[in-house]
Amino acid sequence: MTLIRVHNCNDGWLAGQHVRLRVFFSDRVFESHPFTILSAPPSHSCLSSPGFLLAARSDGDWTRALNNSRQQQEHLKINEKSEGDSGAFVQVMLDGPYRGSSIDLGLYESVFLVAGVLN
Repeated sequence: MTLIRVHNCNDGWLAGQHVRLRVFFSDRVFESHPFTILSAPPSHSCLSSPGFLLAARSDGDWTRALNNSRQQQEHLKINEKSEGDSGAFVQVMLDGPYRGSSIDLGLYESVFLVAGVLN
């Protein structure tokens, strides 16, 4: 699974919404795919990390290519002995966020959420 952290976004979404993500790598610059946002904005969370987090399971051609591209970039960074963030940086374009829960989950003391994948 590939975790994608989108920096420089500090508000304007809720956990559970989704974005359409276009990653500029190899020959797939015109493809965009939906990803669910895994994190709440810092203004609604006890975590103060900026940006939001997406997860991409290597399930299809596009996500496998994304994961392979990320691994190649990390391999190059290791060979160059670079320091700092261990992730690979790529440029992305976002569209959204869309949908999400119509219920304000912050009104409840505890919440049990179930998610699934449609094939």
